[in-house]
Amino acid sequence: MSLIITLMSVALILFFFEIIVPGGILAAIGGILMLIACVIAYTELGALSGLITFFIALGISIGMLILEIKILPRTHLGKKFFLNTAVEGSSNIPQTEENIIGKSGESLTTMAPTGKIRIEGKEYEATTNGGLLDAGTPIEVVNYDNYKVIVKKTLVD
Repeated sequence: MSLIITLMSVALILFFFEIIVPGGILAAIGGILMLIACVIAYTELGALSGLITFFIALGISIGMLILEIKILPRTHLGKKFFLNTAVEGSSNIPQTEENIIGKSGESLTTMAPTGKIRIEGKEYEATTNGGLLDAGTPIEVVNYDNYKVIVKKTLVD
């Protein structure tokens, strides 16, 4: 009986520390310990005790889940663990519009095949449609595709 209580207590402690160490591994180990406690209760104490232990384990698991999701975020300690602000931003901010197609400029860095260009005083990240371009090479925008400015070398008259 003391082994069952010990396993359930260790599982409860692991559930609690799952809050601090996210990832699910501590909760998974705690769940396995609770199942082992249920099996031991079933084999040593009988079917009724195994069933009662199972429902106690289920109640503890649901209680810890409610505690972690509903109650803890409202406490002083929980406010230190949870993010309360929204992340504003985007990973793919359009760097330019398609209206720069056909405009001329120069490469600011060596383009092998990607680098920085300047068109009408604005800097952009661009890709060449082939080859290596040195810094200061005159370029022309030939396409704009999925946030990529595609340029080619222009001939100077």
